[in-house]
Amino acid sequence: MTESKPEACQFKVRLQQPLKDWLQQQASVAKRSLTAEIELRLEESRTRQEKGQPQ
Repeated sequence: MTESKPEACQFKVRLQQPLKDWLQQQASVAKRSLTAEIELRLEESRTRQEKGQPQ
């Protein structure tokens, strides 16, 4: 049996241009989309918080 991914939802977010540029650069270096980079970083932050580690 294959596991399905949760359904994705869309929403708008405002970022300062320097932060967006930095995220885009990090995504490019890692060969990910900007969306994938943001999602990865949010998931990592959530995991650290759930484990009680400092942000």
